[in-house]
Amino acid sequence: MNLITEGGGAIEFFSDSESLISGELKRFSVYRQNERLLLDLDITLLYSKKFKDVTLRFIDVLEYSFYYKNHNSFYYIEDYKFFVTAEQAYISLDPVDGSGNEIDPNDNDFVIAKELKVYV
Repeated sequence: MNLITEGGGAIEFFSDSESLISGELKRFSVYRQNERLLLDLDITLLYSKKFKDVTLRFIDVLEYSFYYKNHNSFYYIEDYKFFVTAEQAYISLDPVDGSGNEIDPNDNDFVIAKELKVYV
């Protein structure tokens, strides 16, 4: 894997020529490395001009929640909320409202972490 961007650069990367909308979450992995919890989201981008597959790596995960029931398809991204501050990175793949830079307690399928890196 090659590092493309990290931190707030991920917001610019996905709002520029790459888009998570209509992408497909292929896999998420949760694991410990060097005493920190990591979570990878492996996503295939539908409308990408450069990259088909990307990995969002959340490092030092503070909280995450994903729900799946077999009558739902796994897992097309219809909407999302994504922001990075000096303290944390946040993504929800099923937000109550995809706009804004605030965590809503009713957002679903989310990750909150101290760091974020994007790989291809």
